[in-house]
Amino acid sequence: QRQPLEAVILAQLGECHLAAGDAKRARKAFQASAALARRLGDAPGLAQALAGEASALVAAGLRGGPVPGLLKEALQAAPESPFPHRAEAELLAAEGRLREADAALERAISRARKGMPEEVPGLTARRKRLNAPDERT
Repeated sequence: QRQPLEAVILAQLGECHLAAGDAKRARKAFQASAALARRLGDAPGLAQALAGEASALVAAGLRGGPVPGLLKEALQAAPESPFPHRAEAELLAAEGRLREADAALERAISRARKGMPEEVPGLTARRKRLNAPDERT
């Protein structure tokens, strides 16, 4: 029988695939995580998985399509989660809207400080990279 930890592991697998540049596998892992989180009624897990799927689509070059809907659903599932704001920042940065991306990352950091302090260093590093033009290329 599946355990709640499996949704977390699937989301982390998606993050690993994303970091390795495999957006297609990342999306599949995030979709599996979202399906399990839905069945378990795990709103924070669902938010993370949906935001991860949006990030995978952005990494694959998609800006529209399902991305805005995934972000909206993630925010509705867990407004306090940093993950939807991180994914929104990735979308905005990909669109060249760097000030808005910076603001989204600040929201993600603020939420992480309140409930997921372990995410703050990674989010802060993303924000630093975003604001260092020579490193964005």
